Amino acid sequence: MSKKNVRAILPDFLALCKKKNQGLEMLFHPGAVCSEAELSQVTSADDKTFFTDAGRSEEAEALIALKK
Repeated sequence: MSKKNVRAILPDFLALCKKKNQGLEMLFHPGAVCSEAELSQVTSADDKTFFTDAGRSEEAEALIALKK
């Protein structure tokens, strides 16, 4: 999930949570595997694709933006 997407949906989700007196849980997957040594331990081709996808950095940036 990108910063742009989070900023777009967060106010509405927070308002809905307040209305329903519930907390909000958003799931992110910011972890990335970049080193060859770490990648050599990953056995699934799909996992390798996931761990090396640029989306991992986008999600990490979105989480950092939420802290500010």
